[in-house]
Amino acid sequence: MAVPTEAQKLSFGPLRAPFETSNKPPEKKIIRDAHKIRDAFEDRIHDARDDGHPAFPPSVAFATLEQIEKLIGNILEGRERRTICYLWVIDDLGIINMLWEGIENLSDLEEKAVKHTNITGGAKAYHGGEAFFCEEGKLYVNNKSDRYGQSEDNHWDAVMSYFKEVYHQFKVVDIRRKI
Repeated sequence: MAVPTEAQKLSFGPLRAPFETSNKPPEKKIIRDAHKIRDAFEDRIHDARDDGHPAFPPSVAFATLEQIEKLIGNILEGRERRTICYLWVIDDLGIINMLWEGIENLSDLEEKAVKHTNITGGAKAYHGGEAFFCEEGKLYVNNKSDRYGQSEDNHWDAVMSYFKEVYHQFKVVDIRRKI
């Protein structure tokens, strides 16, 4: 079970509120109540201290190399993207938590989408992004999250080191700089 040291947590940078470092205009930084709900997804949020693939969905949503190439080229969108994407955050305890993006958020009457704040309940987090598991044993990670994704390079490097420690059974690939 991987729990970060205090030194590792410091290396992640400060905890941040949702949208605190986002470049979006203020009118786009509104968190709907549906995106603060954690309870409805509690049994589907993967705590990385449990190692391995998330338990939900029951069969892991693996990405193909072709899908990863589309992702890097910014041409993988919509349902196809959501079915292979795991949203992740490093919470206030420094634990990586993941939620499969393919889950419908029935409280969200507009998009039916889960957001990074569904993992935190709208609380502060160190970082957030997307993760994609591939069948060949690779885990592709980015920091694509309007709520928790912006970071200094040295903080991101610390996050990637932590991912490699926690997900040691995978070859963790940083795709932040490619997207």
